[in-house]
Amino acid sequence: MILQKKIVIFTSSLFGLKIYNYIKKYKKYRLHLVIPKKNKLLEKKIKELNISKFEYYENLTKKNQLLKFKKLNFDLLISVYFNIILKKDIYKSVKKTINFHPSYLPHHKGCYPHVHAMLNGIGGGITFHQIEKKIDSGKIWFQKKLSPKFMDTQDTFHNKLKNEMLKKFKQKFKSILHDNIKPKNQSSNGNYNNKNSLDKYDKLILNKNYKLNNLIQLLNARIFKKKTFAYFIYKNKKFKVLMKIL
Repeated sequence: MILQKKIVIFTSSLFGLKIYNYIKKYKKYRLHLVIPKKNKLLEKKIKELNISKFEYYENLTKKNQLLKFKKLNFDLLISVYFNIILKKDIYKSVKKTINFHPSYLPHHKGCYPHVHAMLNGIGGGITFHQIEKKIDSGKIWFQKKLSPKFMDTQDTFHNKLKNEMLKKFKQKFKSILHDNIKPKNQSSNGNYNNKNSLDKYDKLILNKNYKLNNLIQLLNARIFKKKTFAYFIYKNKKFKVLMKIL
């Protein structure tokens, strides 16, 4: 008798449920889902999809719950847009890990990698990599370059990246799970961005000369769900800058 492979998915995003549903359709894997507390949108969708096997990440901080998790002896842990740094005790208890990252590592480790790729003109792409203590520095399972188009906004480019990640995950998932792909080391140290690393781009200077193409790309990169982070200060008052091109 062949034992079912056991897979756990950590996600804070509805995109993670797309990965869950893709794996679920095979019916030959034992699936488990972990989400953070206080994510009402995710909880609502989980209820709609009738997903019964899930738990809150915060519970795994308790010794008894963590012990139960370890005893499940998962074959694969998949982290899909999970907004909490996983504890070593968790990912080291699993045989294999995959993290989804929307840049071409080692470029733009950390926060908002797709935005930094737009602003810097390098590092656009996707990466599936192993989870290690150092953020986004694990060995690479697969990666692909994908550059933003001139008129892409943060949203449109990120959606392209997610669509590509879903497509490539479907192609590579079984090969990774069944040891038909060997991970490779990242090529260099790359760069890391924290959650405040975009602040320097957001403030526009009134008397500064901007090339029009650079300004368009900057403003597009700072649009998120029809809201903008770009602004300028005039007479001690802050004004947001939202571009509209007809």
